[in-house]
Amino acid sequence: MKPPDRGDMQANVAGDVDLRSLHDQLLALASLIMRAQPSAKSDDVHMTGALASLEQRVAALEAEVTELRKEMAGEARTNTSRQNGGAWDTISQQTSPQYQSDDTTLTEDEEEVAFRELKSFSEMAAKAVHQHDPPAHAEGTEPATVNGSEDERTPRFATRTMSLDSDSTLCDSITATLETKQTRDELKKSTGKYTEAASMNHDIQPATNNMDWSIEFHRVPATAPVSSGRWLLDHLVEFLGLDEDTISSIERLEALRGPGMRLHVELNILFIRDPIILESSDMAYLIDWAPKRGNVKAIQYLTNGTFQPVARHVFMFRSHMDGWYYVGLYIISPVNVDDWNWRKLGGKDMFALADELRKRWGNDMRRADIMSMLEKGEVEQCCFELNSDGLEAKTRAFMIDNNFGDPDTVDDAD
Repeated sequence: MKPPDRGDMQANVAGDVDLRSLHDQLLALASLIMRAQPSAKSDDVHMTGALASLEQRVAALEAEVTELRKEMAGEARTNTSRQNGGAWDTISQQTSPQYQSDDTTLTEDEEEVAFRELKSFSEMAAKAVHQHDPPAHAEGTEPATVNGSEDERTPRFATRTMSLDSDSTLCDSITATLETKQTRDELKKSTGKYTEAASMNHDIQPATNNMDWSIEFHRVPATAPVSSGRWLLDHLVEFLGLDEDTISSIERLEALRGPGMRLHVELNILFIRDPIILESSDMAYLIDWAPKRGNVKAIQYLTNGTFQPVARHVFMFRSHMDGWYYVGLYIISPVNVDDWNWRKLGGKDMFALADELRKRWGNDMRRADIMSMLEKGEVEQCCFELNSDGLEAKTRAFMIDNNFGDPDTVDDAD
């Protein structure tokens, strides 16, 4: 199916932007009619007719915008599946869209063009979804309730998540967090888009200098502002209003094999299965190992192609607990952790890492095979810093709005 013409998209989205203004004008017009003198009865009849015509136009615009949202959401998912494949040839039909096998037939230029088009298309879809988001309620007051007709017009998933974290507020959160964090080196200034797949150092900031490290395979980050679980996927579907395509993508994460993170991004939410957590005394990182090209794809996917910090609500699945855990809103930044690598592990911990990677990559691999791939550099370290500084209020609001319980009473993960 060919995506709708972008000129038509922009025109319809612009119409959606003006809906609220048009409603206000209609209300003002109705007020003037009610205050008109009896002697102007004939004029009232004429104005009432004009009012009815305008109301019909509003209804038509709302219907067009609703259809546009549905088309854009469907096309965005279709383009995602077309433009991206699997991490390994043996599971190319089951993997998340951030990875592609090394023998892909797309050239680097074709990949760049395809991703740029998909990103642009997704941004337009997000803007259309945001237009009906209710304004954030002031502290101490109740959030606005969406009536039945509005709930039918607005996708439930977008309303319940994005109403708390619009594009502008998430950008403000990222800026504020980066500006107030004193232990981080300044971000390197980017002079262009990250186009060289062979380089992993361009526009990726260094991590903080801290020599106290630990690696965790089974728990949520110790620095997590909250740990709400153990949720079944059915619960997340109910609370977040996930659609069938999203549910399928999350379910497929369990079957993925091969190097790399098992993750799925839906709007401003990150779902990640059995992540490996690297922690210092005050910071946490998502860490994994994959071929260089796979790491680039992972960073590109998670950051919407910007290779810059992004804000994501994070859900982690822990197999040994058999459930999903909401661990809060984070600023997620691709980083180079120069002070730590797998060689710093002791013998026992090194074997534990190899065993964990073997479980994820495929049980037919031997521990010695994993160690050889690490030693030869066939797989390289990929890290994302998880920073929740100053985001506790948004985490609490997200939990309350989506019925994940009282942030003050939820139990921590075992």
